[in-house]
Amino acid sequence: MSSEYDALLDQAMAEYGRRRDQSLRAQEELHALTETVTAPRQAVQVTVDGLGRLTDLKFPTHSYKTMPAPDLAKIILKTVADARERIESRAACVVAPGLPAHVNAVDFVGGRLDPKDLLPKDLADIRGSSDPWLNMEDGHE
Repeated sequence: MSSEYDALLDQAMAEYGRRRDQSLRAQEELHALTETVTAPRQAVQVTVDGLGRLTDLKFPTHSYKTMPAPDLAKIILKTVADARERIESRAACVVAPGLPAHVNAVDFVGGRLDPKDLLPKDLADIRGSSDPWLNMEDGHE
């Protein structure tokens, strides 16, 4: 009996090691990602990192100088949103292999995923557990 449990433990530890290595590689890849988008008429150019954070903002031409401030603000916000959308798609490709099959990777990296959705559907329906991951709607945090 003991050797049966030892084999299960060895298998679980090996799987943990594979998943840990996969997560570390994905983290490194995410940190290396960047996306640069240039607005129409080259009014503005933005760069975001793998997490969608703005890391650079440039004005490649002088066209921004003749724009009303509200119009320039709209162009900047739209260009940043476009860059974030592109990086989300690329980041989703990086993290998707490590996510459960039922999890949408784009929603995951975009922060639009309810933590309960990381659980398999058959466990998510369990009620009365003290596990806060299973009872998020009951006020557990």
